[in-house]
Amino acid sequence: MAARIIGLTGQNGSGKGTVAEILKGLGYSYVSLSDMIREEATRRGEGHDRQTLTALGNELRAAHGHGVLGNRVVGRIGAAGGTWAVDSIRHPAEVDALRTLEGFTLWRITAPIETRFARAIARGRVEGVRTLEEFQRENGKENAKAGDAVQHIEDCEQLADTTVENDGTIEELRSKVLALVGRDA
Repeated sequence: MAARIIGLTGQNGSGKGTVAEILKGLGYSYVSLSDMIREEATRRGEGHDRQTLTALGNELRAAHGHGVLGNRVVGRIGAAGGTWAVDSIRHPAEVDALRTLEGFTLWRITAPIETRFARAIARGRVEGVRTLEEFQRENGKENAKAGDAVQHIEDCEQLADTTVENDGTIEELRSKVLALVGRDA
């Protein structure tokens, strides 16, 4: 089987993890750029909260180049081939690194902000955020582009080959993913 690598990008709570779970259920191997940051945080004895991981990811990009996390994933996938779901792509240089892999395509997962807020709250993934307005402010900070080494999620979304609108049920999302990978429900 030819290599097929699906990269996932999108805002917090858009459903990237759910799409990754669907792909894993179809036999795709899984790796997350956030895993690369968590591994580094563990090596340093640091926590895994969202704020710490964001800062560490930005630090790694500044110190080792903007594509450092993508390059680490490329190294992990290497010549293994097969099918992969690559989650948490947050910088265009990461996309560039991943595009060096044969069979790579980038999917943008999107959902309305109100839906994303409800999902993030339900998962407990927004420390200190209690209202939609606070969530919008945090979302704005993640997209502030306060330098090249920080997250550029919106720019990654613009590079996507495919957009998956996740505004319905998990079964509706599953049907969309199956259609994109050419599988029957």
